[in-house]
Amino acid sequence: MKENLAEGVIRNSFYNFAINLITKIGGLVFTIILARLLMPELFGVYNLVLSIFLIASIFADVGITNASLRYLAEFFGRNNLTKVRSYFRYFLKIKGLTTVLVILILLLFSRFISYTIFNKPAIFFPLLFSCLYLLVNSFSILFQSIFLSLKDLRKVAFLELSFQSLRIIFAFLAVYLFSNDFVVSGIFLGLMFSVFFTLLINFILLKDKKNLFFGNTEDVDKKRIFNYVRAVGVLGITFTIFGAVDTLMLGRFVEASYIGYYRAALSLVIAVSSLLIFSNLLLPVFTQIQGNRFERGFSKTLRYLLVFTIPAVFGVIMVAKYFIFLIYGKEYLVSYLPLYALAPLILISSLIGFYTSVFEAREKVNNLVKFIFISLGLNIILNYVLIKGFLPFGQEYSILGAGIATTISRGVYLFAMVLYARKLFNLKPKKSFILKPAISSVLMVCFLFAFEFLVEDMNLFFGILEILLGGSVYFGAMFLFKGIEKKDLKLISSLLPKII
Repeated sequence: MKENLAEGVIRNSFYNFAINLITKIGGLVFTIILARLLMPELFGVYNLVLSIFLIASIFADVGITNASLRYLAEFFGRNNLTKVRSYFRYFLKIKGLTTVLVILILLLFSRFISYTIFNKPAIFFPLLFSCLYLLVNSFSILFQSIFLSLKDLRKVAFLELSFQSLRIIFAFLAVYLFSNDFVVSGIFLGLMFSVFFTLLINFILLKDKKNLFFGNTEDVDKKRIFNYVRAVGVLGITFTIFGAVDTLMLGRFVEASYIGYYRAALSLVIAVSSLLIFSNLLLPVFTQIQGNRFERGFSKTLRYLLVFTIPAVFGVIMVAKYFIFLIYGKEYLVSYLPLYALAPLILISSLIGFYTSVFEAREKVNNLVKFIFISLGLNIILNYVLIKGFLPFGQEYSILGAGIATTISRGVYLFAMVLYARKLFNLKPKKSFILKPAISSVLMVCFLFAFEFLVEDMNLFFGILEILLGGSVYFGAMFLFKGIEKKDLKLISSLLPKII
């Protein structure tokens, strides 16, 4: 029997969830290790360099990886291996050219960026070493897109597990082998080796798919690719700058240690929200379906997404200070201030990823560019005003201002996406999708307040118990309000034997 859309999405969602779980647990462990070993100042240096690296990476990619995922999925769906081979070779060639060009520019301007723009000489050598990481990572991401296009998420999970394990090992080696002056450079060198060995594993897993690389080719539709890459590339570059503006502006106005505090809070939010972003999974699915199936798939997936993201926002706000202390230690307690402001990004980022997959699948990304430019402008203005405006009250309030600016500007972008999706695709989310999880979350918060009032001496045991009981209250309320129904549980349970 042919598998329906909801079953296909949910079945693969388990693998997608596993990948995201590996990514975020690995990323969080990696971040915690660095935060505790480097301490706030060097951790801030690392994150400032990482923000610059991410901007360089997106310029090296300019939408090529997303285009590869989109077109390879299309031609795999048609079982046209000649087209798959032709498009992949073309993407590989242009990715190599853009990567080398960006690395040369970064090498040329590293000193100017370090000494003049940020007035932080400590980031100079890490920037140089980040170029090696950029070179290897660019190709690794492109080759991994093959498995995503095939929706072979088991192999993607294995690759992600390999990378996360390797980078944690190399992080310890870097801290052990390098002095404080060069330890951040050593970490980027370790990241390069982690990606290099993961890429070798990727090649081994592709050994039975030689026909994807060797054989006859035919001309590709360069105009179609250019239009798509231009739209996705501009969107990706703008959105990456969007995501790095807060860190870059903090790098200009506050000490490196406060960048460390801010990034510690943001890392927790990213770890939670990324578990609930299904854009890589949904893009191939949404590309291959049309009409009523598309609308049904949109509604069902959105409902499941909101069921988990809305209570996550409330939960993180409630346990912010406790989690910061438990995960990073007392040296990072200042991080709870920006965490309050950044918590709504769990919902906002997940929905942005979801809606982006819809626009990409329908090749309507051009329609988003103007919205993200407006939001980016708003983000820059708000970050400048709030960081500098709060600075007289203390640097800890400047990082709170950065969190507020980031949340507001991304919220504006999401609001524009929702309105335009409604206009362009007639996609209208039901109010109950939001109301039921929101009401259930409020009941959960009331319970958490009562729990913390009754239990004065909080410790790890009571912290875990609080989370488990709070989750039980939320899902109990959702069953009561029929936000989750028996058919949802039956659908999930019927898929478990297929997954195992």
